[in-house]
Amino acid sequence: MRKKLFLSIVSGMMLFSSCKKYEKGVNEVAAENGTQYVCIVEEPRAGQTPETPFDGGAAIFYYWPDKSCSDLGYTKKSGDDQFQNPDGMELPGENGYWADGGIGNGGGNGGGGSGNPSFCASGYVAPTSDGQLSAFCEAAFQYRCNGFSLSSQEVSYSCNQYSGLQGLGGNFPDCPYCQ
Repeated sequence: MRKKLFLSIVSGMMLFSSCKKYEKGVNEVAAENGTQYVCIVEEPRAGQTPETPFDGGAAIFYYWPDKSCSDLGYTKKSGDDQFQNPDGMELPGENGYWADGGIGNGGGNGGGGSGNPSFCASGYVAPTSDGQLSAFCEAAFQYRCNGFSLSSQEVSYSCNQYSGLQGLGGNFPDCPYCQ
């Protein structure tokens, strides 16, 4: 009897421990040099930490585990599990991470808006036509123009990736947003 009880407890523990629970929140996305914003209902992407900007290459993601797209101001459906600002895709959600021209309600890292570097006003200009290099330089631009300092982990990562690829060959200019 004790052996059966023990086996049933162990079996139950194995059953519950083998299930991986995902939180299904939303990813707020800034793409196209910060000129297009959408909100996607999904699980966090591989390597993504909730409530921390995540460089996805051509876009920057911000995962909200306990918010809906509607909470963030993305109320117009634009695809399966994808929403945009009702006034257009070029505007971030009014309560989202990129609201008010900066960090918005995402918290931390020094805020955005008036504290941003002067180059933010003129928009991103790619220093090279190489797509991979340009993606890392653009990520640095996006972070810097959303309140992250040059020494922040996010900007440093993007700039180090740019420099590493730059050092592999070719005559590529430095990324101006990494200086």
